[in-house]
Amino acid sequence: RLVIALPAAVPMAVVLPVFLQHLPLKADQCENPTVYKCLHQLVHLGFPELTTHVGSILGVYGQVLSKPAGTIQEEVLVTDILPGMRLLFQNPAYSEQASMALQNFSPEARALISQHLQQ
Repeated sequence: RLVIALPAAVPMAVVLPVFLQHLPLKADQCENPTVYKCLHQLVHLGFPELTTHVGSILGVYGQVLSKPAGTIQEEVLVTDILPGMRLLFQNPAYSEQASMALQNFSPEARALISQHLQQ
């Protein structure tokens, strides 16, 4: 929640790797809205520390999208997950890394992510 409220006050180089290691959430699903809002905000704000983690972030989005329908709240999907994923490909600071990372995914995962990018 501190990352959402005061992102400049958070040591991203330290916090980001730990944060990403715990995504997607396996327990305490009620925190999903806050977690994905935070991740979307970080991508939107263009933190330079994200550059080395684009593949991990894309992997998180891919894992979430591959879950059965209804696992993630539709509102979270529409307001934070899909826009955050699209920003990875649209933001010049991340687009090259996102495209390269996507090539390392399985054909099924690439197709799923590509499908959601086109919506």
